[in-house]
Amino acid sequence: MTTVSPAQAAEFHGRWINGRILEAYNRLGGHRAIGDATTDELNAGRDGKFQVFDKTLNSIYWHPMVDNGVAHQVKGRIRDKWRDFGWENGRLKYPTTDEITPPDGTGRFSHFEGGSIYWHPQTGPAEIEGRIRDRWQEVGWETGTLGYPTTDEMTPPDGIGKFNHFQNGSIYWTPDTCAQIVKGRIRDYWSSRGWEAGPHGYPIGEEYNVEGGVQQNFQNLNIQWVPSISQQLPTGDHTVWDGYQLQYPVIAQDDRWTPNSVNREVTEHFDAYFTFTGCGQKLRVGDRCDLKTVIDTIAGPAPIEVTSISNDVFSFKSLEGHPEGAGRTITFRFVSKPGDFDVSKKNVHLIVTAWGPTSKASLAGPFNSQSLARYSWGKFSRNLNERINNAGTDYLTEDKYVDSARSRSMSTVPNDDIGLDSPVVKLPDEELDWVSTSVPLVPLDGTPAPEEVPQHVVQEVLSEQKNSIQ
Repeated sequence: MTTVSPAQAAEFHGRWINGRILEAYNRLGGHRAIGDATTDELNAGRDGKFQVFDKTLNSIYWHPMVDNGVAHQVKGRIRDKWRDFGWENGRLKYPTTDEITPPDGTGRFSHFEGGSIYWHPQTGPAEIEGRIRDRWQEVGWETGTLGYPTTDEMTPPDGIGKFNHFQNGSIYWTPDTCAQIVKGRIRDYWSSRGWEAGPHGYPIGEEYNVEGGVQQNFQNLNIQWVPSISQQLPTGDHTVWDGYQLQYPVIAQDDRWTPNSVNREVTEHFDAYFTFTGCGQKLRVGDRCDLKTVIDTIAGPAPIEVTSISNDVFSFKSLEGHPEGAGRTITFRFVSKPGDFDVSKKNVHLIVTAWGPTSKASLAGPFNSQSLARYSWGKFSRNLNERINNAGTDYLTEDKYVDSARSRSMSTVPNDDIGLDSPVVKLPDEELDWVSTSVPLVPLDGTPAPEEVPQHVVQEVLSEQKNSIQ
């Protein structure tokens, strides 16, 4: 039975309920939905009022300056979380909505002056506020790609940033970087490297597509996800006299540098590492380029075509007009190899394999001479060793997902095809200093070699040619 006090326009349900709290009480279903009041109307922070009811731990809060003086209900797990944050005196302050059911019909949420609390049976209640909440709103709240928050807003160890995790990602914020979404494989990898405290720092942007991958930029080191590349690779017999296979140590394998990630960095920033100029920054299958030679004005450039790029390999073919002959193939493969003294530690090696006809060759060079190749690709491997740690991107490649990926892929091909048993070339720096960014060439007809090629190297080439004829 409802008792009405005409003088105060109040109703009695366990206790007297009146004013704006009574308006909210009746709007939300009255006694049937909310039950009896278990307290009188009580004073709340900043001159507000509240009253507690007995069904599902309901409270109704009112403040004259919040939502035009409309009182709002807070209940259940959301009310518990709000209590943990200090009720209306905490940073969330007063509710600005009643508890609302979002479009999925499963979750619940309440907005407050200082943020929101969202609840879902799979995530529990979570608080979200500020710029992170604004960014989440921009991508569709809980109906967007991130889903529901799974944590309250938290402060990382540096005491500077803020973050919330969600069902399908995270949002990180700092005063310098703004709020940025991190999700999917990039987030997984960033997490494995130590989140914002790792080598990458905080995200300064969000995912965007790049050719052959997806990238996200961070304060210190960008992350690029690279899908597996499946492509038919050239094969040939390098064991005859006009072919060779050489192996070079490049860099210690670690969390960042693996065979696939080194290959990706090289093919993305080719001119920063390759011995010779002429191919530009990025390699693409089908590209043609003219490598500059030491006798460019006499013999012209050395034209080549990029014939394949795979996870750990790229290859060239020499074209008509190439001074070392057309139709020769050369592949550059990055492999993982156990250390010489500690097999538990691996190194990334470069294996260079060349083969093909030499009948049209007028000059010896790194495509058809093992002697010149030793120095030329030695310079390439040294460039990699000295420069690659300055690269601005960390690549998330297939061989970082499966620890044994390299050994499994190698087991399908004979060892000598991959080149793990090929001779390892280790040249001191002073023996590489003469190698320039132009392809070294030595005449095969006995005419003097260019002065850029040291005499002892010329003698190696001529001796190699002589032995091949015998």
